[in-house]
Amino acid sequence: MLTYEYISISNLPEKSVNKVIADYKISKAALKKLNQKGIEVILTKRINRLYEAVSSHADMQIHHLEKDIFVCEPTVYDYYRNMLQDVRLISGKVAVKAEYPFDIAYNICRVGDFVFHNFKYTDSKIYEYYEKIGVKLINVKQGYSKCSICPITEKAVITSDIKIYKSCENIMDVLYFNPHDIVLNGLNNGLVGGICGKISKNILAVNGDITLCTDGYKFIDFCQKHHVDVCNLTDSKPVDIGSIIPITQNKCSGW
Repeated sequence: MLTYEYISISNLPEKSVNKVIADYKISKAALKKLNQKGIEVILTKRINRLYEAVSSHADMQIHHLEKDIFVCEPTVYDYYRNMLQDVRLISGKVAVKAEYPFDIAYNICRVGDFVFHNFKYTDSKIYEYYEKIGVKLINVKQGYSKCSICPITEKAVITSDIKIYKSCENIMDVLYFNPHDIVLNGLNNGLVGGICGKISKNILAVNGDITLCTDGYKFIDFCQKHHVDVCNLTDSKPVDIGSIIPITQNKCSGW
């Protein structure tokens, strides 16, 4: 008898998470802390065509639509088919390339009934699925939408993109977070969605110590406003690893 279930709405677990997808470069300290919470980490595979800083970021190569349905970049399909054997895995149409915007086809962010992306470049399998189920498609210029958005609840997000902030302010509660303290090797900085992921309904894991960022305490206050605690996975500045993507949760309430 299965003790876990797939998360109904991507990014927003209702119970304690027991499996996530994350960059294979995640630090040993962060990995250990997740493991100590009973969370299995499915590590990504590098896509050579992407530039090094994001080549193994989960949110650049796989997207969780809902429940047990995922879409992934076609060249890593066999890898994820092996790693996620009991899911309905769809091979996307777009093989990503290094140059923006041809690297963003899978970097979509779903927040409850809203989906954010620059839909001109969204993989067609993802776009068609969301069109079919009737979620609200919010077109934004920022193609790195998942990198730029941290879902807190179905009606609350933190974003490091000012235009996404303006798109959100009339439909949900939103906090703008200055990303200049977020580390992304090879680039000036990372983005706020890339440093975190929810590991239960009321806990958000951050790949680093959010208080070391200029807007860190604003981040914590906003989360607490929505009854979400922040779990820092390391004691260093947050590092953008392309999101921590929760995929399954315990059937019982867990920790």
